[in-house]
Amino acid sequence: MIQDYLHSFREENAVRTDLLDCKIYFSGLPDRTRESDFLDTLTKAMIGLRLTVKAGEPVAKVEMGHDGTYAFIDFRSVEEANNALTLHGMSYKGHELKVSRPKNYTGSQPLSSQSLNCIFGSYAVKNMRKRPLEEFIQGAVQPPRRVELLSNVLVLLRAVVNQRELVNDKEYQELWTDMEEELKTHGDLLSLKIPRPGQTQLGIGNVYAQYANKDQAKAARRVLSSKRFAGKFLVIKYHPEVMYEQDDFREGWQLQAIAFEEDSKRAE
Repeated sequence: MIQDYLHSFREENAVRTDLLDCKIYFSGLPDRTRESDFLDTLTKAMIGLRLTVKAGEPVAKVEMGHDGTYAFIDFRSVEEANNALTLHGMSYKGHELKVSRPKNYTGSQPLSSQSLNCIFGSYAVKNMRKRPLEEFIQGAVQPPRRVELLSNVLVLLRAVVNQRELVNDKEYQELWTDMEEELKTHGDLLSLKIPRPGQTQLGIGNVYAQYANKDQAKAARRVLSSKRFAGKFLVIKYHPEVMYEQDDFREGWQLQAIAFEEDSKRAE
């Protein structure tokens, strides 16, 4: 009975945290901005910039301010919410946008483009060329290249760990043991990394598993992708080996922004 309650409580907390991670605050909009107009421009611009992760509209819900100068936007995924932060400083109908997570946000995701600057290191988002969102709709600007992470021996299990388990040493060790036992059932596990707060800003909540060869990693990815965590199918991706060796846990959406910055430099 207690275990069932704890499991249910954990799932509810995971869903609630996921919803908070997906909410982004946009301000600096022109007076009396119409929700439908801004949503249409934002959606088309994100698609044009390749900031979406799959087909369809990235926005799940919009709460527009009474005067139309700000909006709280819920994205359908955490990755797309993080991608939206890179729109900070771009403009809409001549007004510069300010994009961040809400002031009361206490999750583990980046708060703003300033947070992303720390994550990207020398590829600071503030140095990316800022343009009107409308330009990306018209196709006047070359969109950024999408970084494709090819299959390799490194498998990334995204957002499968509760941050509380990472802080407490005993819970962390138990988590490590459980993960190691599970991942070993899918192939020859050479190493395992579970980033902790205080050691890094990156990859918190993720698990990184290194297998003996690509075939084993591919098989593990296929099996793990069919499993559920907190009521949702696991998101399993590959991670660059050289980055793993250097404890560099930047993900695809962050690498995409780096590619965008490099492309912008070449165009200048």
